[in-house]
This record gives sequence, C-alpha cells and structure tokens, in this order.
Amino acid sequence: MNESNPYQPPSVIVQDAEGAPEQGNFVPEGRAVSSERGLAWVTEGFRMAFAQFGPWLLITIILTVFYLVISLTGIGIVLNALLPVFMGGVLIGARRQAEGGTIEIGDLFAGFKEKFGPLVVVGILVLVLSVALTFIVLVPFVGVSMFSAMMTGNERAALGAIGALFLAIPLILLISMVVTACWWLAPALIVFHDIPPIEAMKRSFTATLRNWAPVLIYGVLASVAAFLGSLLLLIGLLVVVPALMAATYLAYRDIFIER
Repeated sequence: MNESNPYQPPSVIVQDAEGAPEQGNFVPEGRAVSSERGLAWVTEGFRMAFAQFGPWLLITIILTVFYLVISLTGIGIVLNALLPVFMGGVLIGARRQAEGGTIEIGDLFAGFKEKFGPLVVVGILVLVLSVALTFIVLVPFVGVSMFSAMMTGNERAALGAIGALFLAIPLILLISMVVTACWWLAPALIVFHDIPPIEAMKRSFTATLRNWAPVLIYGVLASVAAFLGSLLLLIGLLVVVPALMAATYLAYRDIFIER
C-alpha cells in the first residue's frame, strides 16, 4: 500500500538566477565547481542585476552615500565593520529574486534585523585580521629597512628601503586575498545556515581555496569590470557593483548548494 501523503508539498528544486524556486542540499564544507563557473558568476550576476535594475541601483546608491558620509566623519573603519551586515541583507534579497520574487531596497538593512551580531563580528574580525597580518608581514619586511635608512642616512640603505616597499606590494595583495577569502562567503553562511562567525569564516576560506580556479577567473573579471566601471566618473560602478553583489550570491549557491 502506498503510504505517501497526497497533501505533502512538493520538494524544492534549485533554480537558475532567473527561474523557479531555489532548492538543493546544503554542503557544509562547500564543493569544488568547474573553473568556467568563475565567468558564469560574473555574466549571470550582470543578468540578475539588469533583470531588476531599479532596486539594485538604489541599493548601491544608498550604500555609496552612506559610505561617503561615514568617511567624511573620519570613522570609515565603522563601515568596514558593517560591510558584512549590509552584504547579508543584500544576499537575502538576492535569494528572494532567485526564487522568483523581487529584491527590495529595504533588503540592504535586513542584516541589521537578521543575524546582526554574528555579521558584525565577522566585520570586526576582518579588521583585526587585516591589521594583524599587515603588521606581522610588513613591519619585519619593510620596517627594518626603513629604520636602517633613517638611522644611517646611507644612500644604499635608502634605496634598499624603497626596494623593500616595492617588494611588499605582492605581500599586501596576498594579505588582501586571504582576508577577502575569509569573509567573502561568510555572510551567506550566517544568514542562510546560522553558522557561527568564526566557523563561517573558516568555511569561506577553505571553500574559496578549494575553488581557486573559478575564484581566480572571477577575481580577474571583477577587477577588470570595476576598473572599466570607474573610468566614466565612477558612474559605471553603479552597474558593476550590483552585478558583483549578485555574483557573490551565485558563487555561494554554486559552492554550498548541491543541485
């Protein structure tokens, strides 16, 4: 005899960025995806942003104005701590759009109501991690050369200090990539799966490392898009930034949701 319940709701399925309700199994540690997905995150991110461009544009403008106001007060560091909070809200709206609904301007502030504590902890940890890594790497590497040049006044020592500064640039880029990998997917893991901040950052880092090829392609394309967007008095960024925020949601869904 068939024991199935005829009134049981149908199981969910994961949809593409423009389609039906999203579904699938959560993969706690993330999974490896093909390298071409790095390109798809960018192209599908633009498609997703253009599909509901009005709300995406207003979200970007509000966030930009907030950033400028905070920066003028001299406490821009506050925005960096709040960035995961804003991103968490945007991701909630992005998922709603992916499920066939509409992203809303208010979604930008949804992170202040949903998981504010864990999200702001991520922001604070990112700041601490950035400062700590920069101090650990740059002080021994550059500080010694600069101190030697100042104390001796030797021309060769001064040239060595300048050389050390140039050699430090790759280290700074590496620090930036490590820090970004730690928090990039953490807001999604917190708001969608209630994962604690430190654990979410660990999983974001390991999942990014596991997907280094698509992430590298995505990073290069995102940097090129941001550069091109900044050429027209930064106006192009009003198109690029929404697409990259949408791409972050798509990357999370690809890596952590098995369809």
